[in-house]
Amino acid sequence: MKIQDLLNQYYFHDSSLEQLSVDETAQTVSIDLYFCNWLQSYFTPDLPKNIQVRLLFQGVRSFKKENLDMDEPSGNEILEAEMVEDGLFGSGIHFLLYNWNQTDDPHLYIYAENVEFLILPQEEE
Repeated sequence: MKIQDLLNQYYFHDSSLEQLSVDETAQTVSIDLYFCNWLQSYFTPDLPKNIQVRLLFQGVRSFKKENLDMDEPSGNEILEAEMVEDGLFGSGIHFLLYNWNQTDDPHLYIYAENVEFLILPQEEE
């Protein structure tokens, strides 16, 4: 799906960034999230409140992170996810994050052709 479709379909506030990997050769960025399922428009009480998901960005033209230390990914919660445009790279997504352990907010920018929203196998609670 296109990034705009992802943002129209899912709400990312308060979801936690668990893992980030970049494959420059394959032009992909993979983000694993502890996703707030309970904040989604489709949520019903019989669904799990939180789930593990992966955002797989393909055809990545540009990737930039600011103040983001993925050696210590826990605590990086998404405050905002918004569409961004760049004259050189086209459409992308900007994640404004919050980390209790930092004074400067982390930012993540990904400009990509498309993105897949994948529900990962869930851990037993």
